[in-house]
Amino acid sequence: MKLSNRATFILVLGSLTTLTFCSSEEPEVEGDAWNNESAESGLRKGFGGVNGDFDYCASPVACVAQEGDCDSNAQCSGSVCGRDNGPRFGMPRTWDVCVAPHCTNGIDDADEAGIDCGGADCGLCNPVAGCTGVSGDYDFCSASCTCNSNGQGDCDTDRDCGPGLICKINIGDSFGMPATWDVCVAAHCRDGLTNGGETGEDCGGADCEACDAVAAGCGDGVINGGEDCDDNNIVAGDGCSATCSIEGGFSCIGQPSVCTPSSAVFSDCDDGFIAINLGFSFQFFASQPAVSTIYVSSNARIFFSNQGDAPMSDWTNTLLPNGDSNDFVAWWWDDLYFCDSPAAFSFNVTGTAPNRIARLVYSDVGLFPGGDPSAVLQAEVRLFEASGAIAVDYGTNTIPALSGTVGAQNANGMVTLDDPFSCNDNCGSGQWPAGTTFTFPQQP
Repeated sequence: MKLSNRATFILVLGSLTTLTFCSSEEPEVEGDAWNNESAESGLRKGFGGVNGDFDYCASPVACVAQEGDCDSNAQCSGSVCGRDNGPRFGMPRTWDVCVAPHCTNGIDDADEAGIDCGGADCGLCNPVAGCTGVSGDYDFCSASCTCNSNGQGDCDTDRDCGPGLICKINIGDSFGMPATWDVCVAAHCRDGLTNGGETGEDCGGADCEACDAVAAGCGDGVINGGEDCDDNNIVAGDGCSATCSIEGGFSCIGQPSVCTPSSAVFSDCDDGFIAINLGFSFQFFASQPAVSTIYVSSNARIFFSNQGDAPMSDWTNTLLPNGDSNDFVAWWWDDLYFCDSPAAFSFNVTGTAPNRIARLVYSDVGLFPGGDPSAVLQAEVRLFEASGAIAVDYGTNTIPALSGTVGAQNANGMVTLDDPFSCNDNCGSGQWPAGTTFTFPQQP
């Protein structure tokens, strides 16, 4: 029997494989998100190097706080490896420096003068040294050198952008940059609505990337080449967009298309799962066969093979590797609770082959044992046909405490990806990565 007052387990951050932190369209892997410096070697600590050398901490002699360049937490003694925080300590913009854990938790705490900056531990909040280059340079925007104007890039995560801006992926060509560059734009450019002067859903207008061209015949009630749907109009917000693509949260069938909100029901509203046919082949683990059916747990895991009812419904999140199941990705494995209204899960597919996107939407989901409609979280998980990547938009969270496992474990039980959002004991709501998109690239 499940008890409400129970121990929880948290995934401990290990060394990361190749990650991309980015926003809400098709993700790409631009390199090691923890260290995007050149591949050339620097001198190491204890072996002729000095603090600030490239890969200084890649040494048997661990670095301490305010030393860098580091690549993982394992290289930092009594501290953690920050991300692109070099300029806070007078180092280049893509250097990573060992800092106290509170300097990476996304909260203005301890003696900080701003979020994860200032005070005795975290370095300068508004560094000048190291913040060089021009908009359009690779990784021009970072958490230490934020881009504060709409249309600046290249960024990796929302924290690389200033107030009111988010980092949106693969829109560089609308702003005079390479097409795969990610750009800081107004937050309304990723809210799933047509607003803020946009001419289509999250596109057009003064702030957002250009909208895709309207397919010939869009709005005539017939699904022509390049159309996902056609409901006999070019009005956004009714399930079939102004460019005849299926909008998030809807399923559309027929000609003219009839669009209805999509929903799905887990085998149990507390600890359950649902088998979903994607309608296309998806390969998250490159060494394993592609699949067209996934098994989605109510507790925020996606399985790529049938592991059995009990493992796929398991609510006890553990350190990885998990001994009871394999072949999954966990985006915030915890004891989530769908039994309270208006908690809901929905699924739909947008786009056309070979660039379809499956969207899994978690809305107003509570944490066991529920009973508090004001304590909920939101998230959207997207599976990309073309790249085999998975992106998670972490939305709002009002649950007072969370302790989630995030990572990936292949069919052989090997952990291929560890969690950059892990924390000790219960995570406060400020540590849920709200407003952040985290991308799991295709795994080996």
